[in-house]
Amino acid sequence: MTFNDFLKTMESNFLNIDERHILFWNLWCLNYAFEKIAPTYTHYIELSDSYNRLWRINDNNITVDPTDFSFIQNFDDTSFDALDDFKIEELAIKEFINGADIIIKGLTGGTNRYGGKAVFTIPFNIIEILLDKEGSSVTKAEGFNQPICIQEATAQLKLSTALSQFDTRYPFADRNIYRTGI
Repeated sequence: MTFNDFLKTMESNFLNIDERHILFWNLWCLNYAFEKIAPTYTHYIELSDSYNRLWRINDNNITVDPTDFSFIQNFDDTSFDALDDFKIEELAIKEFINGADIIIKGLTGGTNRYGGKAVFTIPFNIIEILLDKEGSSVTKAEGFNQPICIQEATAQLKLSTALSQFDTRYPFADRNIYRTGI
């Protein structure tokens, strides 16, 4: 399977995820980025607070208050632009902010299906930096066939299938379900 084949499969799988599980799916994808952010990052506390609030919304099925996420929605453009796209931790911060913003807008915009490709590619955008250091890419066959890509693709395929078939409620404790070695 190529990365493009995987993307097509995931776009289809995403459409089949039960709407009750969309928030969990998006947070599960976002978690990949969050776990790459070092607690020493200047704004880690604010990012962590937003991350935990989103998980509380998922776990407790509560209504979102957009003002709770003003830090994400108003993140300083200069600080954002200064982050290095070729350093894993800094790209993870960018991916987290972008992904969280998509999730927040989805929750507050009244749409039932939000996120999609912009969110499920977050892990692969980060993996791309790892592969780039080895002279490869997720878009190349040899890169996509690396264990780290295979593990993430398999985890996404398994979870997206489970979320389309089962009525199980997935909480924060399941944030790494189907993933190994994150």
